Amino acid sequence: MLNDDSRTKNSVKNVSFSLICQIAILVCSFISRTIFIRVLGSSYLGISGLFTNILSVLSIADLGFDTAIIYSMYKPIADKNITKISALMSFYKKIYLIIGTIIGVIGIALIPFLKYFVNLSNDIDNVTLYYVLYLLNTVLTYFLANRVAIITADQKAYIIKKYTLCFKIIQTILEIAILLLFKNFLIYLIIQILCTFLTNLYGALKAKKMYPFLKENTKEKLPTKEKKKIFSDVKSMFIYKIGGIILNNTDNILISILVSTEMVGYYGNYTMIITAVTTMATLVFSSLTASVGNLNVKGSLEKKEQVFNKIDFLANWIYGFCSISIVVLANPFIELMWGKEYAINILVPLAAVINFEIVGLLHPMRLYRETTGVFREIKYIFMWTSLLNLILSIFLGTVFSSPELKLFGIIVATAIARIMTTVWFEPKKIFNSCFKKSSVDYFKRKLKDIIVLIIAGGFTYYISTLIVEVSIINFIAKGIICLIFINIIYFIFYHRSEEFKYFYNLLKKLILTIKTKYLNKI
Repeated sequence: MLNDDSRTKNSVKNVSFSLICQIAILVCSFISRTIFIRVLGSSYLGISGLFTNILSVLSIADLGFDTAIIYSMYKPIADKNITKISALMSFYKKIYLIIGTIIGVIGIALIPFLKYFVNLSNDIDNVTLYYVLYLLNTVLTYFLANRVAIITADQKAYIIKKYTLCFKIIQTILEIAILLLFKNFLIYLIIQILCTFLTNLYGALKAKKMYPFLKENTKEKLPTKEKKKIFSDVKSMFIYKIGGIILNNTDNILISILVSTEMVGYYGNYTMIITAVTTMATLVFSSLTASVGNLNVKGSLEKKEQVFNKIDFLANWIYGFCSISIVVLANPFIELMWGKEYAINILVPLAAVINFEIVGLLHPMRLYRETTGVFREIKYIFMWTSLLNLILSIFLGTVFSSPELKLFGIIVATAIARIMTTVWFEPKKIFNSCFKKSSVDYFKRKLKDIIVLIIAGGFTYYISTLIVEVSIINFIAKGIICLIFINIIYFIFYHRSEEFKYFYNLLKKLILTIKTKYLNKI
């Protein structure tokens, strides 16, 4: 049944369920990783990170069909055009079967070249077999996952989150049991594959049940004109996506080749922390994607810009707080969780956080880029960003002598490449295309945001360094320092803005609702 709820109601549902599920999934991931490190060590951790990145690069074969198809479904869902939706889903299924096959074939063809990517100080057995299992796990997602696209486009992503959480908990329990009982990486990977398959199978069955018209209209075909439009979008998305993959998924490969595969494992701890924080920070915005897509179909120009400014304000505050907190807390956390030997020079998390902050500040742009079709107009800039990143990463990864500085160079190269290209170009295009106005005021606002970030970050980091010894109590104390000082500084600079007043009033209404509904009954 197609969605009749309001954008606000669906956004609240998606954010609420995403928050609960994501916290639980992150807890599962950290527990599983901790057992993994203690049982198997840094070599297997490095292999895991390396193969994951190689297969992320292979996912370029999906050409951006996922984004293009979901984008093409916003209008027919809003119009309740069942015939059009059924035709799109049938087309999507065929395309993904082809893509899954292509990824499998290319993945197998890469096997003879694995020796050039793996750079271990101590060899481990069955590396090729492990790679094949990682490949199988990736390929399986393409044969079933297409069904959940309609659930996402219909603003019901919270349903996907619920069953994903259940399978993630089951997977974590089984992985921990296998590691503790057998200390066997092979069985560990088989468990991953099985859970991936069951998660996707359940999602496909759930979509079939929720939208029975898909089963009834399996023979619906997409008109040639519509296919051409989708392929046009895909062509633009492919160029954009290839840039994104080279930009975001080649670091581990270069670290393995230029530094060591073990260092991939060490850096993987930082990326896991940042990924966890990123997921928590972006779930608010990703949950809004379908609602923004719906707004861009029906909303006025003024309304679009008002919503953008609110999302941009929220992104600035959330990502600013998270960035500073990661720099302050990452190394103490790693020492407490996995041991002092896994902590790396502060320059490494700082470089990673610069990338995190840049991506975060541009996240509102991504929402409007993917839901308005502007990706067609900015498709080449990401290619230039990725190529520049590759050149800088190789240069900075070889110019330094120590492993940690090599690692720093590879990571900071991504930030430099982004600053030189997408950071200024993408906002310019979004404002011209979506809001029909100059982006000058936006860049003035961003300059202020960066100054506030530096002030809040410098002050908070200095206060935190007064606590030297690493312990659970001191870690909590540093967390409290971040919570208090960062938010106070941001409040001082932003409390007079219209966006702050909007969210402040929204928070007051939420607290009042909770008090009226629950506390008054006690």
